[in-house]
This record gives sequence, structure tokens and C-alpha cells, in this order.
Amino acid sequence: MPSQVNWMLPGIAKDPRIKGCINAEFRLAYSTRSNRRRLEAFLYMPWKTILLALTNDMVPEVLVGPQFKVFKNKEDRSGTDTSMDTQHGVEAELVPDFALIAAFFADQVSLKYIHPTEFVSVADRHAINDIICSPIGVQEIKTFAPRHFSEQAAFEHHLMRFMRAAKMGAENQAIIISNEPAYSTRSLVLFACSGEWWEFMFADCDRYKNKPFSKQRDSEVVEYHTKAPRKVKGGKTTIFTKVSRQKQLFEDVEQAVPKRGQWSELILYGTDVSNQCMYLVHRELARIRAEIRVEAEKKIKKWLQQRDEKEKERLRHEQRKRKNQLTMGWDCRLGIEPAPMQDTSMDMSTSDGGSESSDDPLDMLVDIDIDEDSGDMIEQPADQQSHGDNKGDPEEDSDEGSEFLPEEEDDSDEEM
Repeated sequence: MPSQVNWMLPGIAKDPRIKGCINAEFRLAYSTRSNRRRLEAFLYMPWKTILLALTNDMVPEVLVGPQFKVFKNKEDRSGTDTSMDTQHGVEAELVPDFALIAAFFADQVSLKYIHPTEFVSVADRHAINDIICSPIGVQEIKTFAPRHFSEQAAFEHHLMRFMRAAKMGAENQAIIISNEPAYSTRSLVLFACSGEWWEFMFADCDRYKNKPFSKQRDSEVVEYHTKAPRKVKGGKTTIFTKVSRQKQLFEDVEQAVPKRGQWSELILYGTDVSNQCMYLVHRELARIRAEIRVEAEKKIKKWLQQRDEKEKERLRHEQRKRKNQLTMGWDCRLGIEPAPMQDTSMDMSTSDGGSESSDDPLDMLVDIDIDEDSGDMIEQPADQQSHGDNKGDPEEDSDEGSEFLPEEEDDSDEEM
């Protein structure tokens, strides 16, 4: 038996109901009752489920991002955040239909790398910190070709038309990702889908460095509208499920790997060939994830070094501060005399036009008088000094408060 023909998507292996969900979503997309206009949006449902099942054993280190916007460079952040940016024909499609994003996380406090098995115990999303977020795969989806034709060539023509548009859009997005310095992506897995048909490519980002965007040629536009075989009205039609360029099944799965930088042949989802190719895609995604994990570990190591340097600088600052306190004499236990305080006070004018001087030693002086009767010293504050020092009128000074003093006796007669 050819290898990996029975390989199942990890999500389907855990929950078989997902396989039935994919079949139901494809049926809804191809329904002439529910999707008469063959809208592309209906195909987002099955391919979203397929990508989630494909990366089920890699979460949360590989996440599926719908409408994940990528930028040309740091200076270019223009464009609306709507699906209108995905219309083909613009210079570059900024919004892939789906992106596979490699994301790695660390503890907010300890900066320890969080293994996927440890996320079960993470109860608070604010307790973790993202380290790297980088796209590792992009998928571009186009609507499916009508299957009711009278000729095989008509079906193949419409299918190839949509597949060319999908591959062109996926490679333009690869150019944007490869030239964005913020991303750590070195390799990409590209998907191009039209209905239940798909192709894939393993690409190196160096191939897309400084590469111009691909544009639809005018000859192809004319061919689409003028040379396309028409559906025969009223005639017998056939539902086509095979094409001439369909990828073949290999005994050895390694022979199914396309050359790097080249698209595979057309693959019909749900077949043995699709199982083989999905296994190869899963293996390549795991390899790219391991590469980016090494970058994440290096980044964590750099963060830890920066944190240690900041802690050492903080300790050195504390030591210098402590040393300065000791030299200034704040710690008397070491017997260091405190440095004399310099008088830097200045007289400040009061509201009544006077002046006051704080910390001036002369303000603390007192007048010392001697009591003539007892001989004791009487301290009199400088602000209560006798008015003899006043430069005012001597008569007013001598009469002030005289009514409170006893009258002096006249001893002149006794002396006489």
C-alpha cells in the first residue's frame, strides 16, 4: 500500500465528527439552492475547518488567522481592514483569506517559555506575554468552477482560470511577508484553492526578496472572456471530478514532494493523493515551527540578560546611594562626623513690609539684665529689647508706658 494514504488530519483523528462537518460545509458551498451565485465566502467554512484540523496538534504555537492583514513595510500601513482588499487586480493583495501564524509565549513575570502542554494551567490571558508572531503559511481561495458542462475542456478551463488567480495572490502575499523585517519567517507554505481543488508549494523567503508583484496579463483576461467554452443549454451535462493535470499517487510519500519553489499538480480534497500531500504539508509546518521556536528561545534569553543587567544596575545605584549617605554623616554608628550645614537661607519680605530671617544665629541672641535687688540675671529676648536702641523720638520712648510705673520720690530735700 502506498505510504500515508490513510493519514488523517490530527483534528479528525481526535474527533471523527470533523470529517462529517467538512463534507457538510463543502455540500453547502456547492449547493445550487444555498449558493446559486457560487460565492467564494461559502468556501471559507470547509477550508477553515480543514486548516484547524491540520494544525490541531500544534496549537497554540500554530494558529489559524482569517483575513490576517500583512504589510509591505513599516512605512506602509495604509489600506482598509475589509475584505475588499482581497479583490484580484490590485497591486498586491494585503489580506490573505487565511494565514497560518506561528506564535510563541512566555510567562509575564518569570519570562519562562510556556510549552503547549502547559497552556491548560494558564487561567489568565494577562499572565502571558507573546514573544514572536510570524506567518508561516498563507492560503488564497477562489470560487469553484461550474461542474455541469458538456465537455471536459470547459470545466478544466474555468478551474485553471481560478487556480491561476489563487496562486498569483498567494505569491504576492509571500512577497509582502518575505520583505517585512518584523517577521521571523524563513520558509512558507502556500495554498491555492478553488472549491475542493487545491495546490501547495514549499517556498523560501529569500526567493521573494525585492521581487516585484505579479500582475494579471491582458491576454489572459481576453482569453477568459472570449475563448472559454460555453455550457450547452438544454443539452446533456456531466459532473466532472477529474482533470488531466491531477497529481498522481506515489508508493513512496517522499516522491510526492514537489520541487522547492514550484507548485504541485492539482489535488482533489478527500482522495488518497490529498492524504499524502496533507501529511507532507503538516510535516513542513512542524519543521518551520521548530525553526521559529529557536528564534523565540534566543529572544527570551536576550530578555533575561537585559533584565539581569537592569537588576545589577539597580543594585549598583542602591550601593552608590548608601555610600553617599554614609559620607554625608547620616549613619553615626560608623563615627563619621556630620558635615556642617551651610546657611543658604535668604531674607524674605513679609506682607507688612518687614523682614524675617530664618536660621540666622543672631535671631537667637538675648539681652541679659541684672536685678539690682537680688543680683539675678534676667534674660530678655532680642525682640523685647528696651526701646533705647530704637532710633525714634526719645521723648515718646520715655513716656510710653509711664502710667504703669511707680512715682519716684524726690530725695533732694534730704540731701540738702
